[in-house]
Amino acid sequence: MIVIANVRLIDGLADAARGPVDVVVDGERIAAIRAAATGPTPPGELGATRIDGTGRTLLAGFVDCHSHYPIDPLVEDGFVLFAQEPHERTILRAARSAAAALRAGVTTSRSGGAPGNLDV
Repeated sequence: MIVIANVRLIDGLADAARGPVDVVVDGERIAAIRAAATGPTPPGELGATRIDGTGRTLLAGFVDCHSHYPIDPLVEDGFVLFAQEPHERTILRAARSAAAALRAGVTTSRSGGAPGNLDV
């Protein structure tokens, strides 16, 4: 069990951020979202990993609905470069692009397609 304590929450449902709240994660699921606890640790959470979220904002991962990670967005025509370079280089660039997206908060990505299925 993980408790992310005293965090501001953007849940995508409310018009404004909520908080401070505690978000309780049990396994792979959010088990509870409640007003931030101010007293002793609740009995069911003894031994839980606690993460202090004071001053931080928690939100769901972003979904990129149309990505082309194998294409270099920093060159004038990334599609030309893609067609001329070895697949191994393209795959490494795609992995770097996917890692950068993950660091930026993208947790789900849907490819817009790539020749040879190199995005997969």
